[in-house]
Amino acid sequence: MVEKKLTTAGGRPYTEFENSITVSNHVPILLQDYFLHKDLAHFNRERILERVVHAKVAGAFGTFNLTNDITNYTNEDLNTFSQNRTMTAYKKKQAVYIERSHPRGVYFIQTGKVKIYRANEDGKEYIIGLHNSGDFFGYTSLIENSLYNDTAETIEDSQIYFIPKEDFFKLVDNNHEVANRFIKMLANNISDMEDRILKLAYNSVRKRVAEALLFIEKTYNKSDQPFSMAISREDVANIVGTSPESVIRVLSGFKDEKLIEIKGRIISIINIEKLRLMKN
Repeated sequence: MVEKKLTTAGGRPYTEFENSITVSNHVPILLQDYFLHKDLAHFNRERILERVVHAKVAGAFGTFNLTNDITNYTNEDLNTFSQNRTMTAYKKKQAVYIERSHPRGVYFIQTGKVKIYRANEDGKEYIIGLHNSGDFFGYTSLIENSLYNDTAETIEDSQIYFIPKEDFFKLVDNNHEVANRFIKMLANNISDMEDRILKLAYNSVRKRVAEALLFIEKTYNKSDQPFSMAISREDVANIVGTSPESVIRVLSGFKDEKLIEIKGRIISIINIEKLRLMKN
């Protein structure tokens, strides 16, 4: 049995996302003091592109190892917890929420695909996130008590639950596994954004297109089978941060190199290892 530690070797309390105030199942779930009960003033923040890239809990004691996927809890809780929940059928390219609007809750994808993007003054989009069935989205601004700084739009016809913010906070309040999972999701989002910013700054367009295809495959391929997906070249370009024309040229080259197949809007990855090992 691994002994739980309350402090670091230097005597300081743990303060990372990976650790929880909760030491065991027999003590109060004090993580809520940070995550749930509006004590957000304890965040220390730095910002890149106006998105949180670092946040640290003050005074987290003990360790907590998350071993269960959030869907083990949320599917049950969605059916029993929120009597006022609604599930809406969205058409392809329909906005779920828009930038600068007020968050009223969080969203859970029952079926479908969603992209999260930000737009500049000229209306140019940059896709900062992709979500699949079983994913939550829209929770960052709700937790920060701020306006949405991005827009969520469906990539295909989707069925999406809306969970009012009161019910969302009850959900994480009553289940410390879920609360910890949301913190881990926030940390992963931050790490992914830092990584993508670095690649956007230093990688060639060819390398970035390969990374975009891998990003899409990782998000939407839930099997060991070769991956295919209908996606617009504009969306690929908005992930890469370049023009659709440049993406089309690179994809054509990938096709000639037998890395992918293209049939209309459908892109099929046939040599994922070469995409992963592609040099800059």
